[in-house]
Amino acid sequence: MTNLLNVASEISELKQRLDQAQLNYRDQTFKSRRELTILKRLISRLIAVCIGLDSELDSKLLELKAELEQPKEITQLIPRLAIIERLVILQAEKNKKSSHQLQQQFQHSGEALTRFGGLPAPLKRDVLELMQQSTQDRHGLRLHVSQLLVLYQRALTLKATTKQNSELSVSYCQQLQQLSAELMQLTTEVDVSGETFQQLQTIQHQLLQDVEPDKLIEMALTVLQMELKHSQKQRKQSQHFINQLHGDLAAAQKNTQHSHEQFHYLHQQRQTVNVELSDITTTLTNNLQQQNLETLRPVFEQLAQELKILTERNQALEKREQTIIEQLNYSGNKLQLVLDQTETYHQQLEDEEQRLYLDPLTQLHNQAALRHRLEQEFQRWIRYKNTTVVAIIDLNRFKKINELYGYGAGDKALKIIAKSLRSHLQSTDFIARSHGDEFVIILPDTTKDQAHKILEQIQSNTQNLPFRFRQQGVTITTTACASVISAQYSPDELLQQLKLTVIQHSSDASTALTWL
Repeated sequence: MTNLLNVASEISELKQRLDQAQLNYRDQTFKSRRELTILKRLISRLIAVCIGLDSELDSKLLELKAELEQPKEITQLIPRLAIIERLVILQAEKNKKSSHQLQQQFQHSGEALTRFGGLPAPLKRDVLELMQQSTQDRHGLRLHVSQLLVLYQRALTLKATTKQNSELSVSYCQQLQQLSAELMQLTTEVDVSGETFQQLQTIQHQLLQDVEPDKLIEMALTVLQMELKHSQKQRKQSQHFINQLHGDLAAAQKNTQHSHEQFHYLHQQRQTVNVELSDITTTLTNNLQQQNLETLRPVFEQLAQELKILTERNQALEKREQTIIEQLNYSGNKLQLVLDQTETYHQQLEDEEQRLYLDPLTQLHNQAALRHRLEQEFQRWIRYKNTTVVAIIDLNRFKKINELYGYGAGDKALKIIAKSLRSHLQSTDFIARSHGDEFVIILPDTTKDQAHKILEQIQSNTQNLPFRFRQQGVTITTTACASVISAQYSPDELLQQLKLTVIQHSSDASTALTWL
């Protein structure tokens, strides 16, 4: 009788352990599903980042994203993942081919310049050094490179013209000024830092003065070199991140698939153990109903042996479950690390995009941001017919400050003036440094009278700023011209007309404000 009680106790304990194992299995299944959800969400975010590279790839990525939102097994998506991987490899080859074509174009232009007769030795040396460097570029920067190469070739044309004419014609001067203005605009869109930023500032200061054609070519090549170096750095960082991300995702997918198979196997084993326990319980119950316990001894011994075997199998299953738990924990940590890296890289891309629209000296918006915002305001005016004022503020005779006190003093003055201008505007207003000592202000939903008072206040405060250079007090006055957005001018025409009016009314000392 004591043996029966011991057997019943062992069965009860084994059943409790089995119930606990089932609970653990359910928890692990829930955890696996949650991690699978995190993986799907991460893949969906990566798909959103990669959209726009190729139409066929976009289609496959969108189909994958739609299927990820459905309750399907990951193993069913493996064929589609293989197709997407092939398309990604093809896209990488396309990018490589495009970069190679860009490099050939650059080499061709450089060789044409080196064969040009009478080319200055320093410039020729710089061209040869630049040609020896890699000219691969990432997607999205080809427009800048092409524009710089166009400036480079146009500058060569201007140099050839100078040999044929002893004096510069009016049209030649205008072309040279236009080239300088375009190069100045491009320098505001180059994202650099450290010593390269100081070199870029030096080029910007030189562009504010009269620049010889040879010097303009040299500066254009320098800016091109800066842009290419920055592009190479960004491309290497992106490639490293993508390779690391690809490896982590592949390992996570393999680990998840293996864990899923192991859980399926454990589930089958659990079912087998349950069936055998049920059979043992039934046999024990039937035999207990008999009168002679001595005849049951062989049966009990057999049942004890079977229970021992089941216990050993259950212990083996527990060890496998512990191994799977460790694998899932590792996979979860890996996925979290990938998610953190993705968010960090995404934030870096957003920060870089923001820097592309800022003037590095004053931290105001640059020419690119101005064009974008002005186009938006014109669209708002077309739709709502609201009153929006656009004004240009030019600093009178600002070149004299650079000439008399140095570019350091001029930069300091520009920073102070930019901070003062920004302090007089609302959060909905817009201000940009468009060129050198010229600022553009956009006042949405503002009447002409209100804008006039704001501009007068800005001019008055700018004139009263206490500048002092080399123990000398300096007063800076401004000339402003404003207009209300209307159908009379397009965005580019409006800016051009405002600039011409400012030039006509600019003065050495007095403050002026006119309206179109």
